[in-house]
Amino acid sequence: MSAPLRIIAHRVAWPSHAERPERSGLRLRWDAFDETGDLLAASTEWPLADGALALFRGGADPETLVTMRHEGATSDCIEPIPLRVPAKLGARRETRAASALLRLRRKAHREETYEATRMGGEGQSEDERGINPEFRLGSLP
Repeated sequence: MSAPLRIIAHRVAWPSHAERPERSGLRLRWDAFDETGDLLAASTEWPLADGALALFRGGADPETLVTMRHEGATSDCIEPIPLRVPAKLGARRETRAASALLRLRRKAHREETYEATRMGGEGQSEDERGINPEFRLGSLP
């Protein structure tokens, strides 16, 4: 049996108190590297899941065992598990993040559309809508 793949988690430095006096909402961020020093995932809250997903997308066998070690530690912080387990968690997180971003974009679009409809409603003059009457598409040279 071959040795498991090891993901090395390097903690990203916190901002100083001078850079960000209000530290509420800050979360630890990690860079995930493989044993050769290649970056797998940058500035992530989940170095094992995101690193495993990068290994999986890079062509690693899903049944290969993977473990994680914090940088500078002498032992692994988790028992070896099949690569497919943390990679699946990474993919699920990525999908949720993409869905949330799409929902936010749709909401912003609906709000912009509503504001445009409300501002450009019937019975308002160009001045009331904030349109310069001297600048119209027909008046362009």
